Amino acid sequence: MAQYNIFYHKILYYGEFRFLQHFKNNENQLTKKLKNCIFNLFNVEYKKVIIMTRLLVLAMLGLKPMTGYDIKVMLELSDAERWGGVLIGSIYNALKKLEKDGYIEVASIESTGHRQKAIYQITEKGRDHEQELIIEALEKSSVVYPTTLYSGVSFAFKLPNAKAVEALEKQKKILEQEEKAIHAGYEAKLIAMQGELPALTKLTFDNMLEIVKVQSKFVHQAIEIMKNNNSLE
Repeated sequence: MAQYNIFYHKILYYGEFRFLQHFKNNENQLTKKLKNCIFNLFNVEYKKVIIMTRLLVLAMLGLKPMTGYDIKVMLELSDAERWGGVLIGSIYNALKKLEKDGYIEVASIESTGHRQKAIYQITEKGRDHEQELIIEALEKSSVVYPTTLYSGVSFAFKLPNAKAVEALEKQKKILEQEEKAIHAGYEAKLIAMQGELPALTKLTFDNMLEIVKVQSKFVHQAIEIMKNNNSLE
């Protein structure tokens, strides 16, 4: 994996894509390495999403038996897409896979009019798997750099200052909205928990806010640098 990371950083930092000179005599090698790089980066992120989705589904069913819709609603209410990095709609595929693997099972079928809904429950094998996923989530590094932003800053010199600043101002507003959303989520969680949040839950919200604030500071400083320089080269 290290070789792909090195290649990726060459793409990001070499300006004017000077790294192409390393492969100018072998275009096929470049194409293959680039494809492998992109595939591996995507594959890592995809696996993270799969792991988190499985963990969240098992955690919900560990509370009580539920339908897929019940799980979806609970994850939406807890804003899991923001803090868990999952797509709520993907839980249905996760349910099928978890059932196939024996980690959950259908406890009963609920009939409403002409519709039937399966109520799932976690199995003992599923509880063991849930613990394995929790350990894996705790062990693995979760550091995520804003690589898109870094790429934009690296090549901002190709734009007129005014356009670069305008683009960053838009991101600044998005970050402000994100901070407001986190505060709103915190307040909603506080109400749901009747004013008492577990210490680790509060720590999670505090960390999310800190991450947004750090990135906001970076964007603000980048804007100031751009405003104070006639040229970004």
